[in-house]
Amino acid sequence: MTPAPWADAKGRLVALNLAYPIEWPNEQFDPPDLAIWLAVEAEGDVLEAIELGNGAWEERGVFIVHVCAPLGTGSETARQVAKDIAGAYRGVNGFTIYRRASVGAGVPSEDGKWWILTVTIDFVYTDRPA
Repeated sequence: MTPAPWADAKGRLVALNLAYPIEWPNEQFDPPDLAIWLAVEAEGDVLEAIELGNGAWEERGVFIVHVCAPLGTGSETARQVAKDIAGAYRGVNGFTIYRRASVGAGVPSEDGKWWILTVTIDFVYTDRPA
């Protein structure tokens, strides 16, 4: 994911003012004990020229937020957080357009401490020359 759609997607998540710490890629983070936290990933799958005749490029990809809840504490709060996150990207139009969101089934982490519920938000970004 390139800088402009990353900044837009990150800004929308931060603007939610969720009461949970967020682990951002390549930044120092210590997960809290026995509390929900979020882990973020993103990828731009395709960058290609658009036939608009003005040098515009389109990037398609996914913004991913993992809602991490202590294993064995139920799923209701994590599901509400996931819904709130997905809702922040609905109906957005601009250089970055969010097409759809998905909330996964939830899986235990490999270390057995967390239940991970993944929210994926598909995006399309149009990079227009100045």
